Amino acid sequence: MAVQNESWLQYYARITVLGVLKGIQRGRLTVVLKYRGEAPSEVLGTEPSGDDGRELDVVVVFKSPKVWLRICQAFDLVRDVHGDSTYLPYRP
Repeated sequence: MAVQNESWLQYYARITVLGVLKGIQRGRLTVVLKYRGEAPSEVLGTEPSGDDGRELDVVVVFKSPKVWLRICQAFDLVRDVHGDSTYLPYRP
């Protein structure tokens, strides 16, 4: 996959979305930015399991920087995100 650079607007959209997701209180979300080539990741949340003992560790791979604007505009994750789990409790 070729490296794709973020525009300034995509950058600020990413910072905004990840800033909101930092409020995750239960579970752990690992965000992988595959469009950057070396696939840097950021871990949000601290507890790998919920109150009931269920494993709440999710890895989401972002394949394009366009996704950040889509999330801000229409919450459309289907085309540029791949994850192995859809359960991630979030309480702002």
